Amino acid sequence: MLYLTYNKDVYKIMENILKENILYLKEWSKINPSFNDLSIEGKDLILKINDTQEKQDISEFYFPEMLYNETFRQKLAKDYTAENLFRIIQVYCQAKEVLNEEPKDPTIIKSVEIKNEDKKFILFTTLDQKKYRFDTENPEKILNLFLITKEKKPDITLKEFGEVLKNDSTKSI
Repeated sequence: MLYLTYNKDVYKIMENILKENILYLKEWSKINPSFNDLSIEGKDLILKINDTQEKQDISEFYFPEMLYNETFRQKLAKDYTAENLFRIIQVYCQAKEVLNEEPKDPTIIKSVEIKNEDKKFILFTTLDQKKYRFDTENPEKILNLFLITKEKKPDITLKEFGEVLKNDSTKSI
């Protein structure tokens, strides 16, 4: 039984994917009996080996997608074990998750440091590892403004923080 908090249409699609995945796994088990160590319970593919059990959420992964891979089709019947198939499905699911992640703006500020070389300044480092120097007479205030802003919005870009500095009412930067 699936317990999901999605709307009806998404639930129906996921339910259909899981039903078809069960059918594919049954068919694959007929041609390769080692796949009997795999089962689908709820939204998870279960691998049982000896006394251990591993799970992989497959609610958004459609098994037939793997059949586009010629090598996979050729090896499915005789070369793969249940664990091989489980790992392949696991990698497909993880890859799909990564591809569905929203890309992060590389100018998001990753870290802020106060530096004191020839004079005090702030050093911003972004997600893409670029460093930006901001000369100021009051680096502690800049750092404090950054921390306050970060509490409200965890991912802040250089441009967004520039707007915060520009709109700062005390203007003692």
